[in-house]
Amino acid sequence: LMCAVMALELTSVPYPAETPAATPWADEAIGELQCEQILLTGALIWECFEEIGQSCYRFSLIHLLTSLKGSSLLKVDYPRQHVPICTHYDSSTHSNCENFLLLVVHAKQRYRVQQNTRRGIMKRRLLVVLALCLSTMLLIGLVGCGSSSGTKTEGQKATGAQDTGSKEAAKLVVGFDQNFPPFGYVGDNGEFTGFDIEMATECAKRMGREIVLQPIDWDAKDLELESGKIDCIWNGFTINGREDGYTWTEAYMDNSQVVVVRTDSGIKSLADLKDKNVMVQADSSAQSVLDGDQADLAKTFAGGKYQTTAEYNTAMLELETGAVDAVAMDIFVAQFQLEGRSADFMILDEHLSTEQYGVGFLKGNTELRDEVQVTLKGMVADGTFATISNKYFGTDVGTLKAN
Repeated sequence: LMCAVMALELTSVPYPAETPAATPWADEAIGELQCEQILLTGALIWECFEEIGQSCYRFSLIHLLTSLKGSSLLKVDYPRQHVPICTHYDSSTHSNCENFLLLVVHAKQRYRVQQNTRRGIMKRRLLVVLALCLSTMLLIGLVGCGSSSGTKTEGQKATGAQDTGSKEAAKLVVGFDQNFPPFGYVGDNGEFTGFDIEMATECAKRMGREIVLQPIDWDAKDLELESGKIDCIWNGFTINGREDGYTWTEAYMDNSQVVVVRTDSGIKSLADLKDKNVMVQADSSAQSVLDGDQADLAKTFAGGKYQTTAEYNTAMLELETGAVDAVAMDIFVAQFQLEGRSADFMILDEHLSTEQYGVGFLKGNTELRDEVQVTLKGMVADGTFATISNKYFGTDVGTLKAN
């Protein structure tokens, strides 16, 4: 009864709706153009860019802008310097196509507010139902206490412990960035795939464990690991500079940090990045390099610093639209991004740094680390590592030696 009363009290509290950042120009444009449908369509399209990843980014965006050519949407001048998340843009150089994308950004905000409001209503209704169910179960439990002892036999206790132990032992939960091709990303079939994903899946199979692929926010990876939500980080994870932060396997491949620019930018070397807008993924190896060995170089960028973004698909979109002049990233990720687009982008010959990839575990978890490392070396010995590597890179990039 108390649960039901509490639930009813909760339903009397209005659900706090989020309010998008103030963008009067977008509201006015949406009103003038009667773009109610664009608010939904645009938001869903933008979600596709984030969730589906590279393949959608390459083709759907171009198709969208081509289809909208000549539309009244592309003829409205939106002063994008008023968009909070785009304050670094130069309003004097934007194009009509970019204006529409900014309208989609605002549409996405409003769409999420609508969704959150709907979810709030559903949550309140669900609370009432759950509270009534809990009250009923509590009443039944109180009645049942008079007719049963409520204690388990030794056999029941042993069985429960075995079930719990077997479930824990049967899984390998791998944390990864799902927007980091070719190491981890969403394939055309909607399933997670990539070099590290296939390596981890095969490794778990040989260990007799069920693989659980857990996408994470890269800048929250330490919290995910420390909370026990994941067992390891396996996704183009750089060892260099993080040696003391995790328990590592031996390095299984080499990597370099490089800079991608537009071919028509006139940027040919790292020195040419002076006064240019350079972007990196937050908490990435590229950011670590620019904070460390290449800190002096970073001070020469526009504003004396680099810009950050959550994932590289967004960074490449910023580069393509001219919002930034260069993006620093892992060389294999850069090569994947440039497939079929070498006429538009190029990788500078001068690299920022070289490094090694490994699998990172919670500090002190040597038991699971050793199990994975022995299995990986077995995959090297029987040629499985080389087979998967050739599939994604066209060559065997492995540096791990079999025992």
